[in-house]
Amino acid sequence: MEISNKRFLTDLSNYNHDIQKIQDCANSPAPSMLQIKNDKGIQLALDFITLQLIRLNELLNLSRSMNNAQIEFVSNQILKDYPLNQLKSTDIKFVFDEILSGKHGKMYGSIDPPFIISCLRNHFNNRSEFSGMQSASLSIQHKQ
Repeated sequence: MEISNKRFLTDLSNYNHDIQKIQDCANSPAPSMLQIKNDKGIQLALDFITLQLIRLNELLNLSRSMNNAQIEFVSNQILKDYPLNQLKSTDIKFVFDEILSGKHGKMYGSIDPPFIISCLRNHFNNRSEFSGMQSASLSIQHKQ
């Protein structure tokens, strides 16, 4: 990985300091995964997700953490299954931090791709619901 890419990945993590709830993810100035993919390339988008998954694995210190193939699978699934224009780097970090804090349930010695993807799907559904309510509220304000 080039030095500039490392710098960019470090800069992405700077957006995550004040993210404490779904609203913060939605309103963050962080770039969407689509912007990252279009501006920096798909490999950098994959690298960001992969690094977050590696961090998650290391911090959980489970007896059976995800292997490289599982990490690669999850990274690719995220880029394939979610509308990248609506998914920000802060969303991914937020969900993984929630997993670390136990908000998605207790893990019993292992973590696997379906668990990670399920947590992301739940977050994305909640985030989409929030964004819809926020848009409706703004629409009503503009009509007045």
